[in-house]
Amino acid sequence: MKQFIKRQSPPKNEASESEVQQEVQANLIRLGPQVLFSSILVAMIFYIAGLSVLNLFWLNLWIAVFLLLNVFRLIRIRGMNQQPASSTVYFKNRREYVAGAFLSGVVWASIVFFYNPDQPLTMQLLIITLLVGLPLSSLSTNANSLGVLFAFSIPLFIALLYFSFLLFSDEPFFFLVAMVHIIITFITSMRLNNTIRENIQSHILNKMLLEEFTRVNLELENLAYFDPLTQLHNRRYFNESAEATLAELDYQNESLAFVMMDVDLFKEVNDTYGHDAGDLLLQHIANSINMTITKLAEQNALTIEAARLEGDEFSLLFVYPKDHSILELVAETLLKAIQTDLLLGEKLYSPQVSIGIAIAPDAGTSLGILLKMADTAMYKSKQSGGNTYVIDHQAPHSL
Repeated sequence: MKQFIKRQSPPKNEASESEVQQEVQANLIRLGPQVLFSSILVAMIFYIAGLSVLNLFWLNLWIAVFLLLNVFRLIRIRGMNQQPASSTVYFKNRREYVAGAFLSGVVWASIVFFYNPDQPLTMQLLIITLLVGLPLSSLSTNANSLGVLFAFSIPLFIALLYFSFLLFSDEPFFFLVAMVHIIITFITSMRLNNTIRENIQSHILNKMLLEEFTRVNLELENLAYFDPLTQLHNRRYFNESAEATLAELDYQNESLAFVMMDVDLFKEVNDTYGHDAGDLLLQHIANSINMTITKLAEQNALTIEAARLEGDEFSLLFVYPKDHSILELVAETLLKAIQTDLLLGEKLYSPQVSIGIAIAPDAGTSLGILLKMADTAMYKSKQSGGNTYVIDHQAPHSL
């Protein structure tokens, strides 16, 4: 049985730092492999370009160390992905991944030692381009985590300054340009990181608003189709469900039962014990109905829907094979279950109901006619003294 949605507090107007950090880490885990594979591709291009002009021993050593570091970092990303973000193992993997980023930056920075003025101009330009461009190229992905970005970039910044100061000491403008480049890269990194975090906050807030919108829709559905006192379906839902079931009924092999129930002596309970006691009685009956139909449905492979139509009037609806013995089982089980003693005031009270049952297609196929027939049968039950059930066109049945 569907329950009422409890009213929750309105969504927060900003995402918490922990929520933003979790999304940042998720982005790092998702984008990290792309960064590593791109870096490997660039390294292989540098390696191939240097085969004919660089010292093969140092070049082979360089590429071997670089590839080992990237494998290590891939393993650490996988380790982060397999652990909860709050676990000790996760933080250990992340620290080692940042350390791997720093070592990777050191390896990239070491290409400055491959520089030789006698090299072809293309190789000289390639080394300068890598020192300048690698921190910038990693912005699009590593800017999610400034720790990773700066761990990778700082060795390259140092190498660029060393390169410009040592090799162009007589041209201070190159050193100044390198400094400006580093400052701009640093500022851009900070701004991009702030933009990413703001976008993450907006994403989290949008998600929260969507969840709130869904919750409100569910609450409105409850208000439209459920009775707030008993948490059973209401008349509107019952009528819509009955109409749909009648339209889909296999009239050759199935019957549809409309069970109407009215509480016996309900006015006397309200007059004697008060309206709060009357509400408690209705809730007791609704709970008895709910538990009973759940048990009957499991035991007899039925789908039984219950509703409070209005006041002290309840109704059941279910499809069953053309065997009226199931009607007697349902009615008798309900009468017994509802008679469970209830404490009203300081006295035990044994509730009773009168039940009327109409059957489609026997009594008709129109919802209005069927409800009228079930109501008439229920009235006959009351005239017989209550705590009984009447199936349309049959005599009253008493326990």
